[in-house]
Amino acid sequence: MKFRNKIGMALVLTGVMVATTGCFDSNAEGGEGGKGGDGGSATVINNITIDSGSNNSGDSNKADSTKQALTEAQSAIDAQNYEDAITTLENALKKSPSNKDLIAKYVNAVKLRVNELTSKNDYDKALAVLKSAKDALKDNEEINNLYDETKKNSPDKLCDLTIAESNDNYVPITEQKVVRDTTGNTYDPGNLFTLYPSYADYSGYAKYYLGEKYKSLNLIYAISEENPDDIDPTTFTIFGDGDKILFTSDKMTRTTEPTSIGVDVTGQKWIYIRVESETSNSVPVLMANPVLFE
Repeated sequence: MKFRNKIGMALVLTGVMVATTGCFDSNAEGGEGGKGGDGGSATVINNITIDSGSNNSGDSNKADSTKQALTEAQSAIDAQNYEDAITTLENALKKSPSNKDLIAKYVNAVKLRVNELTSKNDYDKALAVLKSAKDALKDNEEINNLYDETKKNSPDKLCDLTIAESNDNYVPITEQKVVRDTTGNTYDPGNLFTLYPSYADYSGYAKYYLGEKYKSLNLIYAISEENPDDIDPTTFTIFGDGDKILFTSDKMTRTTEPTSIGVDVTGQKWIYIRVESETSNSVPVLMANPVLFE
């Protein structure tokens, strides 16, 4: 997902489902004429024992499998498909849990994925990725430290605050459904809101009490794909105490790209979030992953 950054009266900022597979170990038991061990076998013909010697194909196959996993993971990383890289490496680590190259590549992929998620304010998913990594590597100091740091720095989600005032055109999205913007990006329900513009004071708005507790409100705003006939421009504005404008967007249309912002809310007791338009046929706005940092 690509976002353009908005610079104005705001400070701009920039889980993983793990697929598991059951593997059949072809070297667990010896084949006909031999038993287990190193996979070698002996055949008796007319009281003459013919020893076929040790079979090292298992080690060779494991090395080839590791090399392939590293190559596939790097290709995924280069394409910024960090989830695919993590899944590939986790599966490889099940076969070779002590391989230093796999571990190093895995840690790097996890760090990249966590950075990607926190840049989108999705700390819940970032922590889920790190929890999975902790389970995969057990006592890896780098992963453990990153988990502790991410958990410590996790912000408060706006959806966990009480809405002091709002109208019917300010809609929290909590049900499980696919939510898209006009550029095709999808958003998870929960800490997600749709603001519908309308005439005068009927445009979507909400007020929240911050109590001077926070320094920054970070979020992504985008245009919802719904109501394709609504094409008139909309603006997205955040007010502070005394109706001070803390941030306002340019006029947005259906071709506006998702934008990530960080708004300085230092010293604000209240914030007032709303969309504004001149008609009731203006584009609806998504507010995704709004979080508050102390």
